[in-house]
Amino acid sequence: MKRFLSLRLFLLSLLPAVALAQGEEPRHLNVPGVELSILQVMQNFVTVAVAWIVPLTVTLFLVGAIMMVGGAGSEPAAKRGKTLMIGSLAGMAIVLLAAVIIKFVLYVVFAPPA
Repeated sequence: MKRFLSLRLFLLSLLPAVALAQGEEPRHLNVPGVELSILQVMQNFVTVAVAWIVPLTVTLFLVGAIMMVGGAGSEPAAKRGKTLMIGSLAGMAIVLLAAVIIKFVLYVVFAPPA
């Protein structure tokens, strides 16, 4: 029972996207003067999130590198810098992988019928 909990939560998180995909044409936001579909809004959100998070992780990586070089004689400072560098690389990988997965799911859900 517990081992399928994450699968159930993942499938449950897809329900709103499936419900939005039931219509014939893309849903549009009800904002006067704005012609954006929900798909475009989600894609813009992912693009903006990646545009902010990737430079942040690069900055954290550089700070970790400076801590490693600057703490040449200090073992705790070098270890802290190494941990920061590894964490920033892992964070960047997670963010980029999440963006790819989200864009793929949006493509699959909102793709026009062939």
